[in-house]
Amino acid sequence: MILTDYFRSSRDVTWDYALQCGVTYGTIRLPETPDFDPADRGHWRAVVKRFRSAGISPLVVEPLPNALHDHIKLGDARRDECIEKALAMFPLMEEFGIKVLCANFMAAIGWTRTRQDLPDRGGALVTGFDEAEFRAPEGTPEISESALWQNLAVFLRAAVPVADLPGDVRHDGRGRFSLVPRWKDRIFFVHFRNARGTAARFRETFHDDGPPFRDRIPQGAPPVGRPRYSDRAGIPAAARIFSIVATRRRACSTLTVGAAPSVRTM
Repeated sequence: MILTDYFRSSRDVTWDYALQCGVTYGTIRLPETPDFDPADRGHWRAVVKRFRSAGISPLVVEPLPNALHDHIKLGDARRDECIEKALAMFPLMEEFGIKVLCANFMAAIGWTRTRQDLPDRGGALVTGFDEAEFRAPEGTPEISESALWQNLAVFLRAAVPVADLPGDVRHDGRGRFSLVPRWKDRIFFVHFRNARGTAARFRETFHDDGPPFRDRIPQGAPPVGRPRYSDRAGIPAAARIFSIVATRRRACSTLTVGAAPSVRTM
């Protein structure tokens, strides 16, 4: 397995902590500034050079730049234009050795927590979500479940041929662990989390402290993975050190060693 960590495009202390833990591969976030063009080779070269000069090899992009992705997910008037620009990223990713695109297809409201300061062991603070406390920001566009699935299908129909993916990529997320043996040759990236609670009310935990997930991931699972930690509260970068170590200990015994092939979307 290749273990990555999540890095923003500008260097901060999380880069140094990951390197000190022996993590030299990155799941990277592209710049979200107006001057960054995701279809421009020179812009990509500058970002990749910044990481490689620090000793980090980017392997995964997560997510698509929101300036493109929001229009694709909502299916608005700029959808087709943004899909074309997203597809123009693929040959550049291939050129720079970045093999995976994690798309995170959540419209209008993405990664969301109502708390970022829940105390956990060792004084660490973790994130949590309580549906009863959640209020969508004013002006948030609404989209139905069926429309979101339709917009995902439009994106995949355009992206799959360009990314040289197998055609059967439909799944609603239920029973996902049971799909790993059948889809093991089509899955190239896994994002590790652990949490306690229900979908309506939960809190994230250290990887070894929530419900055990190792035994639910069959042999032959994806070769690239990254842990998740709370990076917005508490001791933002220090908490990841334990997450990386715990993920190494858990995942390396169950995931097949290998390298990710050509550009894939998720």
